[in-house]
Amino acid sequence: MKRFKVRYGSNVKIYDLPQDTTIGDIKCSDIIRADLGFGDNVNILYNGVALPDSAIAPEFIEPFGGGSPFTGSIVVETACNKKEQN
Repeated sequence: MKRFKVRYGSNVKIYDLPQDTTIGDIKCSDIIRADLGFGDNVNILYNGVALPDSAIAPEFIEPFGGGSPFTGSIVVETACNKKEQN
């Protein structure tokens, strides 16, 4: 099991999930989605970088001496709508 810290808006939760959890697993998890309240159209970021669904999710390690509550968080952001070009 690995520990993951997931943030959506002002909501932050820590989850213990299997070692091989991917970003897609987090994005599709009914439990995480219900806890944090996000929908289908989202992007997952880690340290400001968008991660593909196939990427293994990075583990959360508590920063020494406290640190920022957002350090090491997997951040869920609502994705913007994209206009299809003809």
